[in-house]
Amino acid sequence: MRDVLKNNLGVVFVAAACFFPAVFWIFQEPVNYRFGNLVETFTSFGQLLGLIGMSMFAVVLFLSSRLKIFDKYFDGLGRAYNLHHMLGGLAFILLLFHPLTLAVRYIPSSIQIASGFIFSFDNTAINYGKIALLGMIALLLITFYVKKVIKYQTWKLSHKLLGAFFFIGGLHMLLIPSDVSVNFSLRWYMILISAVGIGAYFYRTLLYPLSIRRFTYKVDDIRMAGDDVTEITLRPLNKKMKYNPGQFVFISFKNNFIGSESHPFSLISNFEEDSIQVAVKMAGDFTDKLPNLKIGDEAKIEGPFGKFNYENAKSRRQIWIAGGIGITPFLSMARSINWSEYKIDLYYSFRNPTDGVYSEELKDISSRNPNFSFLPWISGKVGQLSVSNISALSGGLQGKSIFICGPLVMMQAIEKGLKDEKIHSEYIHTEEFSM
Repeated sequence: MRDVLKNNLGVVFVAAACFFPAVFWIFQEPVNYRFGNLVETFTSFGQLLGLIGMSMFAVVLFLSSRLKIFDKYFDGLGRAYNLHHMLGGLAFILLLFHPLTLAVRYIPSSIQIASGFIFSFDNTAINYGKIALLGMIALLLITFYVKKVIKYQTWKLSHKLLGAFFFIGGLHMLLIPSDVSVNFSLRWYMILISAVGIGAYFYRTLLYPLSIRRFTYKVDDIRMAGDDVTEITLRPLNKKMKYNPGQFVFISFKNNFIGSESHPFSLISNFEEDSIQVAVKMAGDFTDKLPNLKIGDEAKIEGPFGKFNYENAKSRRQIWIAGGIGITPFLSMARSINWSEYKIDLYYSFRNPTDGVYSEELKDISSRNPNFSFLPWISGKVGQLSVSNISALSGGLQGKSIFICGPLVMMQAIEKGLKDEKIHSEYIHTEEFSM
């Protein structure tokens, strides 16, 4: 239980930061005044949506800062980014319904007044809120619906503008007559959390590129590990980066055709080697260009990140479950581990026989190490891999640490199955490629 709390301290902090304004708000006036009639009820809900939405938006900006401490307090940077995505969508919904709920309170008196509240622009303080919301709508439409059809660099630039609209929304919050203007504690809390969000935004966009430590490598080899998987070997030009098996890095290449934006890649190499390797599935405008890298191209590497590692587990009896390109962190671990100290079953699920990249190497490792069982699972022939399949083949699940990496749908299904089998969360470790 202590380990669960330790690994979730970041989540607890985020939840408190988001909902703390509601505590100040509740004690500002008696609850029966807040919800005494229909108008007051809609007014109260509108105020709460705005306060929590702004706090959540500030937390989203903070989580985008890619701080190394996130690995410790969120049980991995990937989890912090997933929380960032989830809260970003939720903050948008809350802020969208904030003005709509406030407008509804006028409907019993006049639909014209209600529509004017939304569509008129005759109040400067309220206009700041409308501008911020319209900007958020435009940028989040790009994020959720247009991202796949525009270049990554264009999407990333548009995403950075969210911080500017948050600042405009903050002006709206501070200038309108509300509980924030009369409640000293609430006002200063909202100023503080807004300052944290804006500070994180400026750090990420301006200071981060100048302050972060990067390792300089060069492309030493590039080959196709499968029909749609590019393997890149990089050698250090000066200091070697130290990392643990299962971790990932952000890499930007100095290549005019590919571009210089940094992207996350899971490491597949043995951590004791001087060079590092990554394997990347061709699945978009950037990854499709990677085969065009040239030997000698310079690469800047930031990291390492993540806690997805066999040593960060309660048991040395482990089950590893990979789906598709999710095999990459397990490959690094299989190449690095001391097999005399661990007993591990690796399930590798892929659709067609030709999709199982690195299967031959993993079979070879298994043949030389009795404590390592490699179990390829061709889903196109035998159906989806399930927890019941894994339990039957591995002789049960209890007392074993379980690592999962792969497509989100597969991971969610496996996690649900494990919870149905009463496997405690302390024994479940996940890594997602959704940053």
